[in-house]
Amino acid sequence: MPERSQINIRIAPEMKEQWEAAIEDHPEARTLTDLIRISVTHELYDRQATDETVSDDPKLGEILEGVRSIQSAQEDLTSRIDQLEREVKHRPEVTNMAGRIYDRLPDLKPGIEDWKLHVERYRPEEYTVWPGTVEALAEALEEPEYRVREGAEYLAENDIDVRTETVGGEERFWRIE
Repeated sequence: MPERSQINIRIAPEMKEQWEAAIEDHPEARTLTDLIRISVTHELYDRQATDETVSDDPKLGEILEGVRSIQSAQEDLTSRIDQLEREVKHRPEVTNMAGRIYDRLPDLKPGIEDWKLHVERYRPEEYTVWPGTVEALAEALEEPEYRVREGAEYLAENDIDVRTETVGGEERFWRIE
């Protein structure tokens, strides 16, 4: 068997979801690895074919080079933005907020019957914030919603026990016991 190399990449969760959805419609790809392999092969083939076509027309070559330069700059900006987002999410005030939120999250998945009963009876002075929304958590913690959102999203991305789901048209956070 030929020797193989492994490449790991980091992508935003939304992009991973898009890629996974693309697999369902793709006739050849059954896994993310298949999709990535096929896409890279197509990109290399298309670029080579374009380069051969453009070599006959210098003006098209200049245009193609300009487009590639713009794409490169855009990829660089995207990378920088991703890095800044990671740095922002690891600020001490975000992790402190995440700790305050964690203890107040419901331990039942939103939408199930037991959770619905707790939400119907919920009063803001209760310790557990049964609705699990950013708005309800912000009210209970007496903090601005944007700070609570940062902490809740930090938990959902970095804590294996915290989940988020849209229920009743609202994003809700909860923890697994």
